Amino acid sequence: WSSDVCSSDLVFGSKVTAIPSELFEGCSTLKTAVIPENVKEIGDYSFVETALESFTALGVKTIGTGTFRGCKKLKSVEFSDSLTIINGYAFHNCTALTDFVLPTNAHGLRVIDYNAFEGCTALKAFTIPQGVIEIGSYAFENCTDLETINIPASVLDFSNVYNQYDNQRGNIFKGCTSLKTITMGGAIPVASIENNFEFSTYLSATLKVPAGALESYRSADGWKNFSDIQEDASISDDICTISITRSYEGYGGYGGKVEASVSDSIGAWDQYIVTKAGAMVTIRAIPEVNYKLTSLTINGDDVTEEMSDGAYNLIVTGSMNISISVQFEYDYTPQPEPEPIFLTIKQADNGSIRQRISKWDSFTFYIEPAEGWMVHTVTYNGEDIS
Repeated sequence: WSSDVCSSDLVFGSKVTAIPSELFEGCSTLKTAVIPENVKEIGDYSFVETALESFTALGVKTIGTGTFRGCKKLKSVEFSDSLTIINGYAFHNCTALTDFVLPTNAHGLRVIDYNAFEGCTALKAFTIPQGVIEIGSYAFENCTDLETINIPASVLDFSNVYNQYDNQRGNIFKGCTSLKTITMGGAIPVASIENNFEFSTYLSATLKVPAGALESYRSADGWKNFSDIQEDASISDDICTISITRSYEGYGGYGGKVEASVSDSIGAWDQYIVTKAGAMVTIRAIPEVNYKLTSLTINGDDVTEEMSDGAYNLIVTGSMNISISVQFEYDYTPQPEPEPIFLTIKQADNGSIRQRISKWDSFTFYIEPAEGWMVHTVTYNGEDIS
């Protein structure tokens, strides 16, 4: 890079919408970057091992893989509610990072991918924003100074986003040996596995859960390993996630479709819908012509008899998986034959031709005079069309 391009302060024009991969890799003089709202995407490894100290991007939706990897002087980053995904290794080994800023009540971020904040050794506290659905494996590995972490009720996938390089699950807080307090926003424990936390964390840290959720966490795999689980009445988190999966029974899965809608949707990601507790989910089973619904099963329970006007409603009480199974049956009832339609072609003499036809059919007629004769007139329903 020339000194003119790789300057200490970076400014983009209004027509730039994306920063290409590896664009500023290794810029040792780059200290500050303020990215305008017209820039929506930051490419993979675009700021790797630069001298960045602060970074602001209020229009960006996607942070690419390894974007800020090895930016050891980067202390603060600021994004807006536009941000939806932080890809793997995005802030890997940003050892000076202390501030990750999103607006208050931001609900747009959906995924913190594998190893995203691995090795951010200066992080002491981190609040995962409401609306986040997936946290990838090793996401906060070796954040050795991390003392407090807040995990919102919207998180529905806490151990199944694999690291693509070693195909490992979990280990989200591996090596986070300073963890003292883990605060859970959801009254329903998200599925977790034992290796998400260090053994020492289970023994020494406090797991805070919403009022009334103590027994649920004490009996949930992974979470029950914490020696100290406390209810905290001050925890209030009504943002949750539902995952909707559909299956069709019967030959070939034919016969209709299932539609699901949510009364108060905040956003969606793949099969996930982010909403609020108390929202209504409406599930409709819509048969095709000549088919009828025989059963609708929700999470293993047959609710066919509880349906009204072809729909079943349920209230969201927290983050949850909704598994829908539906079966349609062929139900053909022969319809009475419609009244026949006849087309009558009259000739000048010798009678007429009367032909039965179907409605909306098209026909072409050729009029051929006998030898020595010629067409004088042709009328259609009384109109001369010669």
